[in-house]
Amino acid sequence: KKSKNSKKNTGTISGLKKEIEKAWKMVEASHDKEQRAKETIGSLKMEIGNLQGLVEHGKGLSESQEHTVSNLISQTEELTKHRDSLSSQVSQLNDQNSNMSAIAQQLEFDCEECETEAQTLRDLLVTKRAEGERESRRCERFDKELDELKLALDGKENERKNLENEKAVQLESIQNIERMIRE
Repeated sequence: KKSKNSKKNTGTISGLKKEIEKAWKMVEASHDKEQRAKETIGSLKMEIGNLQGLVEHGKGLSESQEHTVSNLISQTEELTKHRDSLSSQVSQLNDQNSNMSAIAQQLEFDCEECETEAQTLRDLLVTKRAEGERESRRCERFDKELDELKLALDGKENERKNLENEKAVQLESIQNIERMIRE
């Protein structure tokens, strides 16, 4: 039963370690996505600034230049929307990152608890084995003493039988002497 618990705990610990590794990989991927999003936002902000500068300088331009400026303004609006969308994604990734970090910390804590419990069970197993060995040696000692007592008892029984036989011989001898005296 104890070895089953130890195997179960070892399995649980290795499962928790795998989950921790997976969670940390997700956290790293989240960091990478966040970094790429920040870089994209930065480049979009620069591009928006450039476009705004062009728009401000563009007053009093020709019709084709105004058309270009109009296109640039619409691109600016699209890029602003894209930037806002990326900012929202960064925020979500930060939230996911925080959640994953909390999950990873909890998994590490659970893993440490399982390792502590497994060590406690290993220590208990060592103690129980030592107790079992002591009991086994005690039983061997009692068996040896029992064998010695049986031998001593057999010796005493043989001695008693010999004394009874000698007694019977002595009685017969006494009876023979008494018969001879009577005769």
